[in-house]
Amino acid sequence: AVLETFGGRFRYDASWFGTFATAAERERRRDGDDVHASKRAKAEPAMARPRTSVSSEIYSDALHQRYMCASMELEAEWLEVSTVPEETSGELSVRDFVAKYEAPNVPVVIRGAAKDWRATQTWTRESLVEKFGDVDFVVGGYDMKLDDFFTLDACEDDVPLYLFDPNFGEKVPELVSDYDVPEYFAKDDLFSLMGADRPHYRWLIVGAARSGSSFHKDPNATSAWNAVIT
Repeated sequence: AVLETFGGRFRYDASWFGTFATAAERERRRDGDDVHASKRAKAEPAMARPRTSVSSEIYSDALHQRYMCASMELEAEWLEVSTVPEETSGELSVRDFVAKYEAPNVPVVIRGAAKDWRATQTWTRESLVEKFGDVDFVVGGYDMKLDDFFTLDACEDDVPLYLFDPNFGEKVPELVSDYDVPEYFAKDDLFSLMGADRPHYRWLIVGAARSGSSFHKDPNATSAWNAVIT
């Protein structure tokens, strides 16, 4: 209801009920009318209701998957063995990368490829909010200011909203200058030949624990490289 009513124009406030009420009040004050009075009246009583547990038995694959992702601990033994090959940047040549991984379509983890990026030092929450807090990024399909997005940390949803923006480079070119495309992917970019018709090809993704997408096939049937900055 919050997203449908206010899009990305809200700050998370303790609960979704509280968020709706706060956003509605702020919009009422800004507009100087009572457009959202009825919605606010519905939200305020709900805030006072004590939490109750559901005693009836419910069976749902959809609900179970969300519950499992939110509450299931990652077993230590699952991390002891990796089935994905690993290489070290600088020790793996571009020719070997193509022969061993790109041509046969084999996934690989290349460690150290981002160690010299400025982003590893400057992409902290404090720095990003200070510089770009008022910039709109895509969150849950809606435009949301970066400063407001970080208030979602307090949200305890099974699958929290996360930032997923394919146009971050056009909005904030400085972010693009904070990283370099690794040498293994810098050439043979055939999509660049499409000019203005080129589909989205780079994304900024930011999310809290438990956020993210499930396994899926790329809509454009392309390969991709991902770098993790924590």
